[in-house]
Amino acid sequence: MFRSITLAAVMAFAFSSVSFAQVKVGVVDMSRCFLTSTAGVKASEELKSFEGELVVKLKVKETQEELAKLEKDYIDTEKTLTEAGKRAKLEVLQKKSAEIENIRRTYTSELQKKDRELTARIHSEVVSVVEGLAKEGKYTLVIDKQGAVYSADGTDITDKVIELYNKQQTAK
Repeated sequence: MFRSITLAAVMAFAFSSVSFAQVKVGVVDMSRCFLTSTAGVKASEELKSFEGELVVKLKVKETQEELAKLEKDYIDTEKTLTEAGKRAKLEVLQKKSAEIENIRRTYTSELQKKDRELTARIHSEVVSVVEGLAKEGKYTLVIDKQGAVYSADGTDITDKVIELYNKQQTAK
């Protein structure tokens, strides 16, 4: 809602301040820039690799297998255990479950942190390309396609942004 109001205010200001001057608006699909640019594809692969490393580092599979064995052992021996034995096994199960929950939180947190780092870097680089293209093409306003309710044919500059961004990344 706030985004729509802000967009409307920006559009109103842009159109009122240029009165009779020609207004040129461009639309960029930032999501597509992230998904299809060379850097975006590379970042996606890097995130998948990092995720695999996290699984190994945090011993996710091993811990889940240990919990499954403990659960099976408890179920298999539950009827023959004393109350004290049941409590002891349940306590071990609860500790292992808590350990898995802690691993899950750590995993999620580290993965989100890495994703934010990669996304922020790419976002700033793409915005820089958009700014350069907007100045060169004399655009009055460039908006993200996700914030636009409608855009006419010919206003989408996403392909050009991706092309320029890929060239920029290749030059690095």
